[in-house]
Amino acid sequence: MIKLKKYRTAFIFLILTVISFLLIGNSYARKKKFAAAVPSAILMEPNTGKILYAKNPNKRLIPASLVKIMTLILTFDYIKEKKLDIQTKIRITRKASRIGGRQIYLKEGEYLTLEELIKSVAIFSANDSAYQLAQVIAGSHDNFVKDMNAKAKELELKNTHFYNAHGLPKKNAASKQYTCAFDMAQLARYVFLFYPEIFKYTNIKMDSVRNGAFQLMSTNKLLWKRKDVYGLKTGYIRASGFSVVTMAKRDNFNLIAVVMGAATKNARFMISSNLLDYGFDNFKYITISDLPGLAEIPVKGGLEDEVGLKISGSESFVIPKEKEADIKIGYSLPEYLTAPVAEGQKIGAAVVSIGDKKEFSIILETRNSVAEKISFWKKIKNYFR
Repeated sequence: MIKLKKYRTAFIFLILTVISFLLIGNSYARKKKFAAAVPSAILMEPNTGKILYAKNPNKRLIPASLVKIMTLILTFDYIKEKKLDIQTKIRITRKASRIGGRQIYLKEGEYLTLEELIKSVAIFSANDSAYQLAQVIAGSHDNFVKDMNAKAKELELKNTHFYNAHGLPKKNAASKQYTCAFDMAQLARYVFLFYPEIFKYTNIKMDSVRNGAFQLMSTNKLLWKRKDVYGLKTGYIRASGFSVVTMAKRDNFNLIAVVMGAATKNARFMISSNLLDYGFDNFKYITISDLPGLAEIPVKGGLEDEVGLKISGSESFVIPKEKEADIKIGYSLPEYLTAPVAEGQKIGAAVVSIGDKKEFSIILETRNSVAEKISFWKKIKNYFR
């Protein structure tokens, strides 16, 4: 009986030990350093531009259909500048009808709305629609390519050069059209900050054009696999391998994942998904829009003895989850203010640190005004003055 109890105790201990190792292993698996099995990849938070993971981010590679992100940006630039109705009808040209590869088979002389062309590019990655948009916006495809490169220069995309609006290959493509993961992340960030309406289209799984006659199915299969994904663009030609720029959001935390040069279609989606999980599991997005415990500051010579403070605007940052407890907020403020004090007067800063490292400062301003307190004799003096 004693022997049996001894074995039972040893068995329970063994089980507990195995469970402990499994728990430790799972915890490590969640937080271990990510490694993407592709030539180039990057993970970025778009509000701050903070890079959470990078592998050869500046390596020049062939973008294929990723160039259509720029095509969409210039299209929406044009719509905004010209104040165009998105239902404007566009007559299809002969040149657009002759573009090969993935297409919706545009026919010379037919009419499609501007929105139908946009949907065909954003959802279905149609090359002929991209070419037609280029002609509408710049008058010719060649002029549009010049605009693409001018925009790339404006956005400081230092390892990017375009030679067409759709991404189809030509001879010596690598020397004529190239980009890098970092530049594609910057381009996606530009869409996020300035043209979020593009995501209305890149988030669509299925749609149609020509009154339902031609079905559009998204090339981004992550839309079916993940509820947090809402864009942005896939790319493939034989010389480039499989690439994808993915946008995803959990609560208020957005991420851009760029994967370039994957060996297979499924590999690009799997690596992109793993990259997003790595970001969401190990980092936290924090926005400071108020500091409720902020003390009031004394006012000398005022109708009120003190004035409340608030932050000017808001600040956001991304940190590893394990460092959240290390966030410290200090203050750089004068001992007092002298009346009169104006509402919104900038008077100091809150300094945010993680451990001993200062991250950034937030400007502090007064919540309200405080008028100067004028004595009776000063009033008399002012009167005679």
